[in-house]
Amino acid sequence: MERMTINNPEVSSLLPDDEIDLREVLAAFRRRWIWVASGGLLGLGIAAGVSISRPAEEPSKTIRMVIDTTQSPCAWTQRKFQKLEPGEILNIQCTGEFLTTRKVLTTLALDAFGSDQQFLARVRPLTFGTKKDKDFAQSNTQLELAIEASPDKLDGVKASLENIKNVLTKREIDKIEMLSPDVQVGEDWISIEEVSNNEKEPESNSSSRSLALGLLGGLVAGSGAALIADRRSNRVFSRSKLLGQLGYPLWLALPTLPWSDQVAGSLVGQLAARLDRSLDWRVLSIAREHEAVGSLAQALSRQNEPELSCKAVAPLLNSIIRLGSNSRPIGLLVVVESGFNSSQALDDARLLLSQLSCVQSIGVVLAGVPLPSELTEAEKA
Repeated sequence: MERMTINNPEVSSLLPDDEIDLREVLAAFRRRWIWVASGGLLGLGIAAGVSISRPAEEPSKTIRMVIDTTQSPCAWTQRKFQKLEPGEILNIQCTGEFLTTRKVLTTLALDAFGSDQQFLARVRPLTFGTKKDKDFAQSNTQLELAIEASPDKLDGVKASLENIKNVLTKREIDKIEMLSPDVQVGEDWISIEEVSNNEKEPESNSSSRSLALGLLGGLVAGSGAALIADRRSNRVFSRSKLLGQLGYPLWLALPTLPWSDQVAGSLVGQLAARLDRSLDWRVLSIAREHEAVGSLAQALSRQNEPELSCKAVAPLLNSIIRLGSNSRPIGLLVVVESGFNSSQALDDARLLLSQLSCVQSIGVVLAGVPLPSELTEAEKA
C-alpha cells in the first residue's frame, strides 16, 4: 500500500514520538477526576466522623514536686562542717545523693499513686526547655515528681505530695542527726507547684491533623480507583500507542470541532493537495461514527478540485468496503481520537484493513489535537 506523510512542523510539534508515562497517569487523573474527588471527600468525611464520635478528653492538670539535692540536709550539714566547729564530726560525705534520692522518691511515688489509674506519675531529672530546643538540658542535681490528674483530683494530689515531702524530709534529717545534732535544710530543698501542660497538643491541632490525613488517604484511594477504572475501560488514550496499534501513518491532526481556527483550513488544504486523484477517497471512523468524519469529507470536497472524489461513509467495522466509482481503487482516511476507540477495535481494524485488496492507500487523521493558537490561549487563561 502507498504511504503518504505530511511534513508539517506544527503537527509534528503537537505529537511527540515518545510520550512520558507520567503524562498518561496525569491524563488518567484528569479524565477520572470524579473518582479522585470522590475519594478525597469520602476520606474527609470518614475522618470528620471519627473526630466527632471520639469522646472528648477531660482536661488535665500537672502538679509537680521538685527536689534540689544541693539543698538537702546532708548537703547543708556538710557545708556547715567546713567551718570546723569544735565537738562535731568532720567526715560527712554526700556522695550519690542524687541517685539515692531518686530511688527513694520512686518508691514513695509508687506507694502513693501506683495503684490508682486516675493519675500519671513520673519521676525524672528536672529538664530545662523542650526537646525541640537547642538549649534543652537535664539537671544532675534536681529531681521532679510530676503528677497528671483531672482538676477535681488536684487537692488530693497536693495532699499526697505534702505527705511525701514530710516523709522524705524526716528520713533525711534522721539520717544526718546520727552524725550531727544541729541539722539544717535549705529553703528550696523541696517545692510543690502547678505547671501548664505545654507538651500536650491542642485538640484543634489534633482534629486538623486527622482531617488532613483522612483527605490524603481518600485522595490516594480515589487516585488508585481512577487508574483501575481507566484501565478497565479498555480505551486507548495514548496517541503514540493508538497510532502504533493501528499500524498506519499519521497524515493529519485536526483540532476539536468546530474548526474555527484558520490553521485547520490550511491543514485540510495540504492534505487535499497530497491525495492521489486516481483513487476514490472515503472518510470513515472505526467502530462508531465520529463527528469529524462528515466535516472532514465536506472540507475536502470544498477544495474546488473536480478530480478529487471524497465522501464520508459508515464506520469501518460496520460496513463493507467495495470498489469506488468507475471501478477505481479506493483510498481510506481513518479518523481516530484519543480515548474514542477500544484496544480491541483497533486490532480488528488493522486486521480488516490488511485484507482489503481494493484499498490502495490508507492514512490516519487524528482529531481532537489542540493547535498552537489554542495552546497559547489556554496558557493565557
